[in-house]
Amino acid sequence: MADTIRSEFRRYRHELIGEDTELSASFGVAAYGREHSMKSAFQLADKTLYQAKANGRNRVCRGTVEVPGTNLLEKAA
Repeated sequence: MADTIRSEFRRYRHELIGEDTELSASFGVAAYGREHSMKSAFQLADKTLYQAKANGRNRVCRGTVEVPGTNLLEKAA
């Protein structure tokens, strides 16, 4: 969804900003659910937003959080 918004935003043109001006948007996306607090989701989204900007802007970066016990290698050991 964030990538769709980013793509549509880039195509947007308006006479006040100039028809040839390309807009850009970067997004940081993070999971929120039972295993994540709202605070940790916002912190991770903020961190990934800065990663997106550092990697050249106009992109979406997704943050991942490892949940203990979900790593297949941990389970096999």
